[in-house]
Amino acid sequence: MLTMNKLDLEYFEKVEANENLDKILKFSRENHIPTMLTNTGKLLYKYVKQLKPKRILEIGTAIGYSGIVMITASENESHLTTIEKNEERVLMAKNNFKICNLYKNVEILQGDASEIVNDIKSQKYDFIFLDGSKSQYIKQIDVLLDMLSNGGKIFIDDALYMYDVYKEGDVPHKHRAMIKNLRNFVVKILDNTKISKRVFNYDEGIIVVSKNDI
Repeated sequence: MLTMNKLDLEYFEKVEANENLDKILKFSRENHIPTMLTNTGKLLYKYVKQLKPKRILEIGTAIGYSGIVMITASENESHLTTIEKNEERVLMAKNNFKICNLYKNVEILQGDASEIVNDIKSQKYDFIFLDGSKSQYIKQIDVLLDMLSNGGKIFIDDALYMYDVYKEGDVPHKHRAMIKNLRNFVVKILDNTKISKRVFNYDEGIIVVSKNDI
């Protein structure tokens, strides 16, 4: 568990006690829309707060909750480019950003994340939040690392997916391909000597990586 400190208190005041964000989170939970868990949100908030990124890339908008948390952590100083495939969720995310008076900070790109990332690969970002299709992580990571600015970080959510990545033996058939790809992804990350990485073993598992100076 994360211990309470000044940033935890700030997170509570600006996120958990925020009426608009609370409504968005409740809607997500009630309608089974994937939304980051509490400890993940706290850690994400802390990283953005400390890094103060000017340009953020998010893979997996959902309905805007995590994007709002990141912009809030940056004290509304960052610009967020966020990618979402589902058209209905894009419309809900736009509305939620507007309700929170943050739409001016946001560019939403609708479509397949791997294709869009390839289209914008010449862009540089200070912080990348990877929370889209888990089976695509391994396909996207090399391009995302190239898009990362000096001193930037990639925050990877659900990297261990209910810790099935650690479990031996078979996993449920419907998750088999995804877990196989995630296992290969984690090995790829951990074996990469050109990046620094930290693994956080709570919620669905988080990995934060940054490029080493060469």
